[in-house]
Amino acid sequence: MPFKIKTITSNIAAKFKLLIIFLVALLLLECAMQALPSGGPPDKTPPEILSVYPIADSIHVGIYLKKIQITFSERMSEGTLPNSLFISPILNYELKWSGTTKLTIQVNDTLKKEQTYVVTIGSGAQDAHKNKLKQSFQFAFSTGSIIDHGSISGIVYELKSKEAVNLFAYTLSDTASMDLNVRKPDYISQSGMAGHFKFNYLKQGAYRIFAVQDQNNNLLIDRDFEKIGIPFRDVVIDSFLQSFEGLNFLLSKSDTIRPYLISAKALNEHYIRIRLNKPVITPAIDQIMVLDSINNSYIKLLGASKSREESFFVELYTDSINEDSFYKVRVLSMADSIGNTTSDQETRIFPGSAKADTVSPALLMFMPEDSTLDVHPISKIRMEFSRPMDWLMVQKSFNLQISSGKNIQGEWNIKNSYEAEFIPKNELIPDSFYVASISLDSIKDLWGATFGDSLLIHNFKIISLKQLGEISGNVSINQQVSPVFINFKALKRKKSIYHLYIPAPGKFYKPYLPGGKYLADSFLDVDENGRYSYGKLSPFTYAEPFLFLEDTISVRSRWETSDVNIEIPYGQRSHE
Repeated sequence: MPFKIKTITSNIAAKFKLLIIFLVALLLLECAMQALPSGGPPDKTPPEILSVYPIADSIHVGIYLKKIQITFSERMSEGTLPNSLFISPILNYELKWSGTTKLTIQVNDTLKKEQTYVVTIGSGAQDAHKNKLKQSFQFAFSTGSIIDHGSISGIVYELKSKEAVNLFAYTLSDTASMDLNVRKPDYISQSGMAGHFKFNYLKQGAYRIFAVQDQNNNLLIDRDFEKIGIPFRDVVIDSFLQSFEGLNFLLSKSDTIRPYLISAKALNEHYIRIRLNKPVITPAIDQIMVLDSINNSYIKLLGASKSREESFFVELYTDSINEDSFYKVRVLSMADSIGNTTSDQETRIFPGSAKADTVSPALLMFMPEDSTLDVHPISKIRMEFSRPMDWLMVQKSFNLQISSGKNIQGEWNIKNSYEAEFIPKNELIPDSFYVASISLDSIKDLWGATFGDSLLIHNFKIISLKQLGEISGNVSINQQVSPVFINFKALKRKKSIYHLYIPAPGKFYKPYLPGGKYLADSFLDVDENGRYSYGKLSPFTYAEPFLFLEDTISVRSRWETSDVNIEIPYGQRSHE
């Protein structure tokens, strides 16, 4: 009898083991099948929102609401939801999932009375196949008897592919602080495809909106490391204006860091390289001193220039220094392109160098090249040397003239100690021949070395009008008269950008454009500094209004493309 019981028990144990092995094998097979390619193209269908609770546009929702639910059409990537879901006004909540398609937002706050709440699922939300929502999804419900229906929309331009940024909307009033380091936004949205965004369900009032690359997802504007888009105006939603379109943004980084000197090094007997924490405008040589650190005697400084190798470097050119001494460089004042300046006199000590300066004087580039036959009428004569130059001597030895013998007047743009451009005062005449020349025996570098005894001559021809077209049209804008800049960018020649300046909104005419398709953008130069201004957070300054034309402009040779209308948005800037 005991033998029989043991045998039966052993059989049951053996069968149980077989069942476990079978179930494990099935599980492994299922995992393997899921890992295998499906044989078809990957699923690229964007997820959709199938249902929400409370139902969209519900009114008289209780202030003690405990949950909000959202059902998706696809299995979602749960990790993408926390940074893509926003509730305005802000509530404390927790996220819980029922399966992979139903999201429950557990509300841990008491709702405000007579308040419209907006739930936004941003375009950053992804399904399991990494497909994003086509655009942000919003729905609203109210604890009162009405739903607010104001809206503001626009585009954040020049984002990278699939990049999304947050939009923060703040109500403006006498009591609300605008300290953006501590104040969270009243409404939040997120950009979708091609940078488009929209705020819905806004109550009546004045709004200031920012585009924010909220990297740490703290719903605050961290100006020191996040890119920010500052508006060109505020928007008022009232009974007369319920919807506003065209609040567009360009992102920039707010830079408040002062430049400072990190190190100095003698590269050879004539060159000193100083390293900075950031790129700066090359300081005037009277703002830099090089001294012998023992006796504090001055070393003659011949020039200073941005380095051609690294934007954080500035080169100093001096009389001879030697390896037996230590030197110190002192920078009295430096500024970056934003206008941040050094706070105190910056000083660094470094040893001299016995390395000889062996670079031979040479002209490395002189453009246009000789015998070129298709030079654009709006062209510059560019030159680059192997040595830091005495540019006054170069300017005196250079000449540009048309084939008839008439000299062409122009201005010089000294890019650094090695490179410069001669910019003709007027456009060069199509179908005409020109001669650019430079007398090498009349120029010297900063140490007086010569470049030979020859006269370098380049002959070139300006392209024919038969190969060029024109664009004309009108720039219109309300309530503002300022200079306007327009850029025409050739699609097939990505580096070909043709600029146009007009002193005020009105008619424009741009000749000498090679045939092809162009994109156009424009901005109103409100501060008249000759470049686009992105605005400031402190003191708050609006960005300059701009426009990117949606449609391409076709240019045909020997043809004028007319009636191009550029309507730059503006309007009343402040709500006051």
